[in-house]
Amino acid sequence: MKQSISKVFIEYNAEDSQNYKIVGNTINTGNWDPDHGITLNQSETCYTVALSFPMNFTFEYKYIKLTNPAIWEALGNRKIHCKHPVIHVKDWENSGTSQVSYQSESSKQHHYDKLPAIKEHIKFSLSDSIIFANFNLPIRVSRNPLYKPEKLNSKNDTNQTDFEDSINDNTRVFTSQDNHQEKWIIEKNKGIWLPVLFDLTIDKSIDILWIGWPGIIIDDENEQRELSDMLVKQFRCYPVFLTESLLNDFNFFCNTILFPVFNNIIHMNRDDIPQYSLEQWEIYKSVNSIFSEAIMNSFTSQIIWINDFSLMLTPNFVSRRIHELLNIGFYLQSPFPSTDMFRVLPQAEAILHSILACDLVSFHSYDYASEFLKTCKLLIGVEHHFSKEGCLLIEYFGRHIMIRVGDIGVEADKIKEAMTMPEYFRFCHDIREKYQGRELVIGIDTMQELSGLTLKLKAFGKYSQKCAYKPILLQYLTKPKLTFGFEATRIHDNIYSIQKEVNDNAGIIVIDLIEENLSAVQRYSLMNECKAFVNTCFKDSMCLIPYEFLIVTEGNSKPVIVSESAGVSKSLRSFMKINPYSEQNIYHAFCNMFNKENFVCRNHDMKWVKKCSMQRWAVSFLGDLKKAQKNPKLMQYMKHGMGDKMKLVALRKNFSKLDLESLMITYKRANYRALFFDNEGTLVDSMKGDSRTMLTCMPKAKLLDCLSDLAKDPQNMIFIITGREKKVLESAYNIQHLGLAAEFGAFIRWSPDVDWETRGAYSEVWKESAKHIIASYVARTEGSYIEEKECSVVFQYKNCDTEYGAWQAKELASQLDVLLHPYIEECEVFEGTGYVEVKPRMINKGYTIEYIMQKCSEAGVVFDFILVVGDDSSDEEMFKALKELAVTKHTSLSISARCFSCTLGRKPTKADYYLNDSAEILQYLEALRHWTKRDYENFVNLDSAMHIVDIIKDRREKINGKD
Repeated sequence: MKQSISKVFIEYNAEDSQNYKIVGNTINTGNWDPDHGITLNQSETCYTVALSFPMNFTFEYKYIKLTNPAIWEALGNRKIHCKHPVIHVKDWENSGTSQVSYQSESSKQHHYDKLPAIKEHIKFSLSDSIIFANFNLPIRVSRNPLYKPEKLNSKNDTNQTDFEDSINDNTRVFTSQDNHQEKWIIEKNKGIWLPVLFDLTIDKSIDILWIGWPGIIIDDENEQRELSDMLVKQFRCYPVFLTESLLNDFNFFCNTILFPVFNNIIHMNRDDIPQYSLEQWEIYKSVNSIFSEAIMNSFTSQIIWINDFSLMLTPNFVSRRIHELLNIGFYLQSPFPSTDMFRVLPQAEAILHSILACDLVSFHSYDYASEFLKTCKLLIGVEHHFSKEGCLLIEYFGRHIMIRVGDIGVEADKIKEAMTMPEYFRFCHDIREKYQGRELVIGIDTMQELSGLTLKLKAFGKYSQKCAYKPILLQYLTKPKLTFGFEATRIHDNIYSIQKEVNDNAGIIVIDLIEENLSAVQRYSLMNECKAFVNTCFKDSMCLIPYEFLIVTEGNSKPVIVSESAGVSKSLRSFMKINPYSEQNIYHAFCNMFNKENFVCRNHDMKWVKKCSMQRWAVSFLGDLKKAQKNPKLMQYMKHGMGDKMKLVALRKNFSKLDLESLMITYKRANYRALFFDNEGTLVDSMKGDSRTMLTCMPKAKLLDCLSDLAKDPQNMIFIITGREKKVLESAYNIQHLGLAAEFGAFIRWSPDVDWETRGAYSEVWKESAKHIIASYVARTEGSYIEEKECSVVFQYKNCDTEYGAWQAKELASQLDVLLHPYIEECEVFEGTGYVEVKPRMINKGYTIEYIMQKCSEAGVVFDFILVVGDDSSDEEMFKALKELAVTKHTSLSISARCFSCTLGRKPTKADYYLNDSAEILQYLEALRHWTKRDYENFVNLDSAMHIVDIIKDRREKINGKD
């Protein structure tokens, strides 16, 4: 007998571009011998391998990074239980959790076909137009103190030429040479990446309009228009003007509320905890609204790129105000916090809904993207999955929003070009003169708590005492864009007190603190003249200075000490990584920084940094943004909701109201018909109440009479499929020839004169575990209760406060997923409308329809007409199953069969049609019933014809008799 095989498709996601092997407990994976493991196939986004094992075999394995020497992953053995014909496994570096999905061999291709597609053929072109919205413009404006108003009329074309000639200078002021003739001084903002991106767009002649605050308060409207016209014309910068009070209040909200939350800062001192108020939120909203107006005033079908947490509400405002489909991308420059930190924001859900108004959301690292996905699932209940091309997508009210992770880089050519400028050599000379004879270690940090400065200074002071020569730490402190006011003073005083103590003990300057925002050329000069570079930040998602250091010191392997919390620590291998919270660890790093050199790793890192340039990152971001754009040819888009919680909903283009006339014509022509209905919310209204012993809303006599007459027709097979228990359904629907499916189809009864049929055997172990977990949530959620069924257990919260109940349900579902993971092959967690249910795996309404249709096919019954009607998320499985039957041309369907899937209300769904409510469904059933009672004699005699249900029953009895 041929042995059953389980095919396993594994995808491994790692941070760097190193080669990897998979090694395991089988011969083909080396029997734990790394020399005989399988090298993974490398694509642009991940590593893959396909393996085959005997069914019911447990495959244990690990990944190996092919460095010299090879590095085994520091985790326990990963395991795959091969109990399914086809298994898809998704693993991540440094994570022991796997994402596992199963499917039958026969459905493999169809499963692939159902995945959403991304337009891979679409690429970003340098001719595309872009709007880039960032709080600060890449240039800053100040008034020229030498300007004389009487010379205002001396404008001429040479001014524009002077601006254009100096636009690529990294340090020079962008004004004409005669300062008396220019009212405004225009300078490039000092920063690591925004000014560089600004230069790149000019060098590549990219049509980009920058929108942001110009760095100056101007109240006079005439001056605002004058400056705006000049900046747009000469720099393609559209300034957003804010009043001083609005700017201060906005900065206070961003600095004291958003910045600590997004960086997971927990204030231990009660006095440091900022006080949140609705007025502050309204100020934040108003600034975002002003930015959206600026975008709206400039919009002419461009791609829209919105940057960082200061403008998180802008996507929502823009979507509301521009009445056409937009292609919006959002890049979060900051970290994304843990779910528990993010949810402390009272308007957390409004922020998520606004971000998800975009087509693409991008993060600096997978850790932040992962936290965002978890938060979206827990707070607003949206799921994520993969496209055919492997892109990570959030499914949000019918739309697919792409989630992107990409390391921003530096421009090696720009850095090398700056190192040829006269200013560079002048700065190098000045540094050598000032620190002659001293071994110079440099640090460049923002003066804030996250920079980890205090432990760095203490550790260096301790290190200097050990050295015979006297090293010096030249620590540059840049002014933070986001300051906490009272906290900034405390940090400043603490840093300088440590410096004074260290220098006093040494008798010479060991730590030199300089508060200055360095230009790019000054940074490169420091890097060239120093002996080592050190960064000890507690958190920095975009730490690009070490990248610059590599380029500047190419060919000279100077030591670099970086915090393991810095974004670059996962990308580069030649750096010494330290725990920024351990003074001793930092001290040992100083002591050992000159002891070893790793030229192989340094060369590898150099190639990586040059490859991952800023231009490559930006073009890749814009390319993905274009691929993720909305598709008006296939979908229709509509706005739903009001204010902060407005959503852009996508419905299929052909989604329409079910036409009664078309339904009737098909119904009349059919020889055999199958009708499947959900109950509560579909046939009857869904109402609050205790559903453990009865339906919350019993069917009306008119509905029962209608179903009874339709079920009498021997050409009809009618099933009600619901999550309720058997006894509840029996008490409500005791109609001859009416089929019932209880607990999503775990139990099926074809007619009242037939016994209930049980599909599969169910374990009590996971059920008891689930019951204990749910009980803890019921205890703290007023109005909720446990509903224990024969093969499942339910957390019912429809009688609770709506928002609190939904919040608890999402958290419970997340906890159940984790705690019931050992039983993943036996049970699954399902979130429905007003409940969370733990039930047997592979038992849902969709599988129930497939099972019933298969039994009909075995009995020789072929249908010409199928109608499926439901209203909530559990019914989506029925709609999906119906499409599957039609696509695969199932043997239970005739060649000319017509399938109708119908939901209640206009909403994102897998159904093809909609009706408004349960009352309208009853009207349609009345029309079908009326035709059945009036005209069935023309087609079949009820007294002599054998009913479909009896045909199936008779056929199954014969089959069982043969067995």
